[in-house]
Amino acid sequence: MFKDKNTLVVLNNVRGAVSKDMICEVFADKIIIASGTKPSIIKGSAFDGNKVISSTEALNLKKIPKNMLIIGGGAIGIEMATIFSGFGCQITLSEYENCLLPNEDKEISEEIRKNLLRQGVNVLTSCANALDNADKYEKVLIVTGRTPNNDLGLENIGIKTAKKGFIETNEFCQTNIENIYAVGDVAGKNLLAYTAQNEGALTAENVVKGNFIAADNFIVPQAVFAMPQSASVKVLDFSKYKDAVFGKFPFTASGRAFIESERTGFVKCAVDKTTKRPLAFWIVGAHSDELINTASQILKSGMEYISRETMFHPSLSESLLNAYEDALGKCTELVKNKD
Repeated sequence: MFKDKNTLVVLNNVRGAVSKDMICEVFADKIIIASGTKPSIIKGSAFDGNKVISSTEALNLKKIPKNMLIIGGGAIGIEMATIFSGFGCQITLSEYENCLLPNEDKEISEEIRKNLLRQGVNVLTSCANALDNADKYEKVLIVTGRTPNNDLGLENIGIKTAKKGFIETNEFCQTNIENIYAVGDVAGKNLLAYTAQNEGALTAENVVKGNFIAADNFIVPQAVFAMPQSASVKVLDFSKYKDAVFGKFPFTASGRAFIESERTGFVKCAVDKTTKRPLAFWIVGAHSDELINTASQILKSGMEYISRETMFHPSLSESLLNAYEDALGKCTELVKNKD
């Protein structure tokens, strides 16, 4: 708990403690906040650790429930549905918005929905009353987002927070209080372990040497571990491109996918029509979590054109090239009927 900008009061927060008395005070010239997040709860419900559970508690279950209602169709909800349905649990996955992964490409979202249905998952979208039938389920798993662990007395020193309570920071992960930094999920930029790790490392250097390394979170790959996996990456200002053209390359046309008997999925690419610069990649299918790293480097390098000699054949990664060429109407690996 902050007492002032250089002093933290350490309280006795041990579970079962009779009081929250102060244990000690810690003084520092500079402070890094890395307190993370906790599962969000929805109105009208509360975690009880038994029937209504979070993702942490779900992973610590001693036995597989007969059935489970999962509320939240984001990455965690989809992954939990995949895991537990694979163990034989009857899953209903409920999402408030009109599609799974509401912030993702709609074609990817629909492909994931279809794959979940094939696995026997009951998928409900545009569902505003998911809790109405909660009594029918042995477990109710709520995965509707994350809430910052910000009960640190931030108001005592005037640290600015955003609407949902995440701590506001600049490119150096510095708060509005010059000597205090915030990194990882509590700052709410990506809520990903690998970006949090990067922010922590560079902020430690900035604290010691002065602000000279900016957090580069502009192009960040993301993956969803469904069956099969999906992944995506795009330039930060992607929504500003109004003349983007799109290409798609199915794994059914990939020689390497044929060799490995991986026939489900595709690569989709967005390209700036004028400059021919790749802007985004979306992948559904085997090894998409690995392929997206190559796609990320393509975007991060600022490459203005992808050429065939940069891609080994036969490989799954050349599907990135094929999707890119399809966006420009020049993919020789696909046969298309003339209108």
